[in-house]
Amino acid sequence: MSRIAVIDPDYQEEMKDLPYKFAVKMVTILPSLGLAESVRERHELQIEDEKVIEGFEESARNLHNREVDVYRIFSRFDNSLSKMPHLYFTQNFTKENDVKGFIGMEFVEGVVTRNIFHNVRPEELSEAVRALAYLEAKSLELSDDEKQKVASNPIPIIYPDMIHATAVSNMFQDMYAAAPELEPAGKLLETMTADIVDLELTSTLNKELGMQDVFVHGDLWSANLMWTSAGDGLRLSRIVDYQVTHFGCAAEDLVRVFISTMSGKDRRENWERLLEEFHGVMQKHCFGELPFSLDQLKESYRRMFPIAGVLLLPVLDMVAKLGLSKLSEEEKTQKQIVLSEKTLALFEDILLFSKRNQDVRPNKNNSTAHHTEKLSLIFLSLGIGITVLYCLLRLLTI
Repeated sequence: MSRIAVIDPDYQEEMKDLPYKFAVKMVTILPSLGLAESVRERHELQIEDEKVIEGFEESARNLHNREVDVYRIFSRFDNSLSKMPHLYFTQNFTKENDVKGFIGMEFVEGVVTRNIFHNVRPEELSEAVRALAYLEAKSLELSDDEKQKVASNPIPIIYPDMIHATAVSNMFQDMYAAAPELEPAGKLLETMTADIVDLELTSTLNKELGMQDVFVHGDLWSANLMWTSAGDGLRLSRIVDYQVTHFGCAAEDLVRVFISTMSGKDRRENWERLLEEFHGVMQKHCFGELPFSLDQLKESYRRMFPIAGVLLLPVLDMVAKLGLSKLSEEEKTQKQIVLSEKTLALFEDILLFSKRNQDVRPNKNNSTAHHTEKLSLIFLSLGIGITVLYCLLRLLTI
């Protein structure tokens, strides 16, 4: 839902400390509308064009304003630790200004992004874990007014028409039909979606476990991490795209970034160690009482894993296919192997943690999944916009 322009300014007089280049992020909904139309026809959804446009426009403005607030609020903290781009200027959408919204920010030379079919090594991901821990620790220092601007959780509102029990069951079926190795886990998962699809968990899990809410990126997957080359590896440069931020459970970001960046093998072998590193960094930067213990963090990871994994299914399927289509046949074969390993591990671990969580949460109320299916279809555009359209647009502009 955005376009990035790199500005090479021609300053009319010599001025110190001005950037020689900068990036401007601008909101646009037109490409998303075209894709929304194709999705609507494919699934025979009865949605009026006016409502689709209205939904995209409203969501785009709200998410842009949320991102502006995040950059403004967190700009006073150390960007070298948070890995947040430096902010130069912004323009919110308002009642008087409903057409021009933009963010002017630092342009970083020589960065690359990793797609879902790339693997990042655990030691490379460590820097992202540390940056998240720093941001979450600093979020505890926000004033009530600052927190109010970014605290509300949009996840249970923006996803329901795409991520509900029936839709997710169909996703599992489609994916294992195309890849037989996914069938054993996939057939079981498609019968469990009423339990797995619990979007409200992103708002309720902290209370369930006695944890304190912290700042959450909300859309942290591999494409929102920017890297620079460092010898034979990568070094984290920036974390971008703060449109879906909110206050909630730390595990939401951690599960998503672990799944989308590491191989299934590396994730399974390193998730606990990385959580320990994360918690240690939080201890270093928290001035008061920690918002949760290490044991609580690990338990929240286990409980958050199924729904966080489900939210990445469109990325592993539609978005990955688009990215693979741009590669040579040799590259495509290599990356397909990476993607297949990652997807199989995800299916198996969603199943593993779902069964495990059923045992430790015997009184879980499953009404949420049924309730979300009844929400107004107007949110279809918004749900798709965040989970698929936005991801597709990012790939098209990389």
